[in-house]
Amino acid sequence: METSTLSARDGRNIPLCHWPVIGSARGIVLIAHGLSEYAARYERFALQLAAAEFGVVAHDHRGHGESAALRGYFAERDGWQKVVGDVDTVVDHVRNAHPRLPVVLYGHSMGSFIARAYLFGLALSATGYHQKFRAYALRTLSRWLGRRTRPQAPSRALAALIFGSFNLGFLPTRTPVDWFSRDPAEVNRYLADSLCGFAPSAGLWQDLFGGIIAIENGEKTGQGLSKNCPVLLAGSRDPVSLGSFGLGQLARRYRAVGLTEIEVKVYAGGRHEMHHETNREEFMTDLLQWLNRVATRTLQ
Repeated sequence: METSTLSARDGRNIPLCHWPVIGSARGIVLIAHGLSEYAARYERFALQLAAAEFGVVAHDHRGHGESAALRGYFAERDGWQKVVGDVDTVVDHVRNAHPRLPVVLYGHSMGSFIARAYLFGLALSATGYHQKFRAYALRTLSRWLGRRTRPQAPSRALAALIFGSFNLGFLPTRTPVDWFSRDPAEVNRYLADSLCGFAPSAGLWQDLFGGIIAIENGEKTGQGLSKNCPVLLAGSRDPVSLGSFGLGQLARRYRAVGLTEIEVKVYAGGRHEMHHETNREEFMTDLLQWLNRVATRTLQ
């Protein structure tokens, strides 16, 4: 793994991780990581992609990773727009460096919602639709709690409210995050990582739910969506995407506004992080087959 930084539109440093291909690359995969984790956590996944001739770039979202000024907080103003703008900066950087290669955005969980602001080639893990009405209510609550304390302070109350029921489908449980994966080693690794598992701030939740509302409004009309964008939706018994139900909802929404290249892959028994699941090799095989089809079509 190599590291570097980019300058965001507001001058903030964007920490980057790179996993280059030895020899010729078939394409580039950009990773948008999930909530309360960070880019370098995807190293095993990225190395598998690089071994299959796909270069990988991942960056730490604001409020995440070792260099975060305030962990679990995007920004004082326009946090969602700044997080999405950072992806713009990374996409531009990669396309300038590799102008002839297809670029695909792999978004997981929170990163999948960020990725849905783009439609040039998406692989989405643990995403879902329709969350707008829930998002309105939780954005209002986040705003109220932020005013009572501080918007940048960790909000364990919101974390408990939003995540508190996620383990119920997997009883009896060993840890608070058994819903992540059936692999106990992966769960233990997450719990032991000081850069993972922190409670996000009320300000971050407010920004995130505001972003989800904006995304779903845009997806409803199809405005700005590229009709020939290939999309892969991958999921399982994930509580964020309501099992596979949310994936099916989103696939129908995309097809209704004219997207034609939609694939849905559901993995029996899998949980939130398919790239860290006990059947992750099955998931990786499907993902690589899809990436190769996208790359072959683009490079013709």
